[in-house]
Amino acid sequence: MDIAVSCGGEHAPGCTALLELLATAQALDRELHHELGNLGLTANGFGILTVLWGADPKHVGVGELAEQLQMAKPVVSSSLARLEIARLIIRSRTPDNRRLVTVCLTDLGCETIEAAFTHFESKINTLMHDLRPDEVAVLIRACRQLKPAGQASAAGH
Repeated sequence: MDIAVSCGGEHAPGCTALLELLATAQALDRELHHELGNLGLTANGFGILTVLWGADPKHVGVGELAEQLQMAKPVVSSSLARLEIARLIIRSRTPDNRRLVTVCLTDLGCETIEAAFTHFESKINTLMHDLRPDEVAVLIRACRQLKPAGQASAAGH
């Protein structure tokens, strides 16, 4: 039985729309992971590089990275190890507190994240090309309304 039909007559269109949105999100997520793989990055690594690229000052503590990315510290640490092996980041201890480890991008890390941003900008432009501005506005509004409370985009509220 079609899930949307089982939602009930008047709710079927909304249910169908939500299921289409979920299927689209899953397809985009698979595409994102594939593209990241082509760049030699994982989703966690990309997230870390993104935070580091936008950080001011450029040194960020491991705990702060975990908090910003809402990831467990061990997950961040294993991702950092892979990024360090790839020479995209440098981990170092702070002079004031030798227990505190900070992370910063290397030149190669900066080049990699900037290339990833350029690549994803092009990919997004290609994906969104056929949508009119009013359709994009409706999509943004609908996505913001569907987000569970507490997860709404800060930019949208």
